[in-house]
Amino acid sequence: MGLAERTSNDLFIKDGVISLWSRDEPNPVETGRLPASNAYGVHPFYMAAANDSSWFGVYTNLAAAQDWWIENNNSTGEVHLTTIASGGIADIVIMAAPTPEKVTEKY
Repeated sequence: MGLAERTSNDLFIKDGVISLWSRDEPNPVETGRLPASNAYGVHPFYMAAANDSSWFGVYTNLAAAQDWWIENNNSTGEVHLTTIASGGIADIVIMAAPTPEKVTEKY
């Protein structure tokens, strides 16, 4: 999963909050605690496997400040996302495909 320009030692984002609003601070190291770091660019996109083993990706185009709350359930493997924005109008694009590579091509 990738949200904006984040630096991580892991493929997965850990539990916590990621705040997104644009400011010239390239590659902030994310701690998952408030107040969260902001990023140079805001390009929220995530990808996941569906129950039928197909894949989907979600791109959110919103310029307003946003908080993304992430909660991982280690026993089921589920990831819960909650998005809160300070305002604005969002375009949400959902892309479905049989493989992650095909979702990336659509993105």
